[in-house]
Formats: sequence, C-alpha cells, structure tokens
Amino acid sequence: SKNGIMSMYVLDTAGEFVHMERMDGILPNDLHTALLKAQTSLRSRQPTSIGAAQLKNNPAGLLRNTTFFNFFEDSGGIPIVVDGQMIGALGVSGGGDENCAIQGLKAAFGEHVTLPVYPAAAGGVEAH
Repeated sequence: SKNGIMSMYVLDTAGEFVHMERMDGILPNDLHTALLKAQTSLRSRQPTSIGAAQLKNNPAGLLRNTTFFNFFEDSGGIPIVVDGQMIGALGVSGGGDENCAIQGLKAAFGEHVTLPVYPAAAGGVEAH
C-alpha cells in the first residue's frame, strides 16, 4: 500500500459477508470501496482491473456495466477460485490493491488457487 493503510472484504458466492479486515486509520470510503470491489468481481466473475483497463481504453466514457449494474471499475477485486471452483470474491482497497489480493490468495490457498494472468507481463516470450 502507498500509505500503508488497507482494508479487505471477502464475500461468498451468494454475496454474503465472510470476513473483513481493516487497518487503523482507514477511511470509511476505503472500507466501502473494498466491499464494492468484491461485489463487482463476484457479479462479473473477473478481476475488476479488467473493467478499469476497458475504461482507460474507452474514449466514449463509462461502460454500461458501471451505470446499469453498479459495477465498481477499479483494480482490487478478484474472484476466489480454488481447485477450479469459484468460492467467493475478495476486494482490497488502499493502494497496490490487486497485487495485495493476489499475494493473500497465494498465501491462503497455495497452488490450489487460480490467479489472474497478465499476458503483457510475460514480455512477449512465446513458448516453443
């Protein structure tokens, strides 16, 4: 986190509350943002960074999903997929959000968790 202060929400597949963590000094808006990210990731079944990237590349402005479905299009929400089964969603707010979510899922589930793939990060190297 940029400022060292973070919040996190975990929801099950029905969208019900499972767990929440917040550090001292977190702003109420950041806490709510973590929940919105988890809800958006759960409903879209994809990382919220995808919506954030689409917004950056969309000269027309906001996506329909943002307005009509109340999606929160900002990085930090990812589905929790363990052994090929989606079991919920995680939302992190406070800075460095998606990377923190990924590291937390790695720590909790190890090789059993399916994580987002970032093709650009592979450096364009093709398997032969």
